[in-house]
Amino acid sequence: MGEELCHSIQELKAWSQNLGHEELGTTLQHSGKVPEARQHALIGNMRNRTPPPDTRRLIDKLGRMSPDHVKLFESLIDGFDPAKAS
Repeated sequence: MGEELCHSIQELKAWSQNLGHEELGTTLQHSGKVPEARQHALIGNMRNRTPPPDTRRLIDKLGRMSPDHVKLFESLIDGFDPAKAS
């Protein structure tokens, strides 16, 4: 029911907490398996989604950048990624 009602990660987290789960993973782990046909339908829907306007604008700008500028942009973005920190 939560996956049908929740429209964001934050709403899903609130739903999870309302069930008495401290961690969202607990809710997700015990909420049951998604049937394969439903999985394919969900992934298909995600593929066909239109990105938000700000995201679309950035995608368009990246598409017009030279390969050298894309590399520079990626370096800049990686600098903000804690997983890339050394």
